[in-house]
Amino acid sequence: MSSGVGYRIDPAKREAFLQAIAGLEQKRRRDGAYAWDLFEDAAVNGRYLEAFKVASWLEHLRQPIA
Repeated sequence: MSSGVGYRIDPAKREAFLQAIAGLEQKRRRDGAYAWDLFEDAAVNGRYLEAFKVASWLEHLRQPIA
């Protein structure tokens, strides 16, 4: 099952966001995600999509809300 979360950030805070989201990857994997990635929208400055995969709906529900 694929899940995703969209983020809109101030482009001036990009580095801080990337550091914070890297810590979230570890939490997602701890809670059952077996794949994780972060995509930056090339068309919209400051827009990101976090995507991850979990094996079941139950593991999806266990994911922290960012």
